[in-house]
Amino acid sequence: MQIGNQGDPGLRTLMTAGSKLPTIVPANLLAHLSSVSAVSNGQMNIVAGVGYLLLRAARWEQGIKIIHKTLGHVTVKPGDTLSSIARAVGSTEALLQKLNPSASPRDLKIGTVLTYQRATSDHVIIGRRSINGSFIMSNYNGLGDRDYARKFDYAFTFLKKHRKLPPWLPPSPS
Repeated sequence: MQIGNQGDPGLRTLMTAGSKLPTIVPANLLAHLSSVSAVSNGQMNIVAGVGYLLLRAARWEQGIKIIHKTLGHVTVKPGDTLSSIARAVGSTEALLQKLNPSASPRDLKIGTVLTYQRATSDHVIIGRRSINGSFIMSNYNGLGDRDYARKFDYAFTFLKKHRKLPPWLPPSPS
């Protein structure tokens, strides 16, 4: 597996993952990861390749990250929308709706007092697909090797059997 080869979209996909990237790649490695280091440095190439596979395996959902636990209050003024209020108070439209279920997004009443909490919108991982030879073959097999999955599963089983992989990796393929 070599991410960053000419014509390989994996590195571009990884480097443009935005807020998802810090969820996948640990901060101490992310500080050294770039499009250049992923191609020129063997360790960073492996980090990028594994990061790309983890990015593809993750099941994502848009979540809310609370910045401050204290609740605040804001009064609706003429021209306000939930979106404009959320931006003004440093929250999200989804959290405003959750905290104020009776406030209609289409018909905000001037003078209504809304509760808010400072938050940002963030991607969260809610699960992941199993990482095995077939998964890797379908997501990262730039040369089109038909035996890629079988070869990967053989190597993976061997390494797992000899305890060369960390225990948090998925069980050996059958």
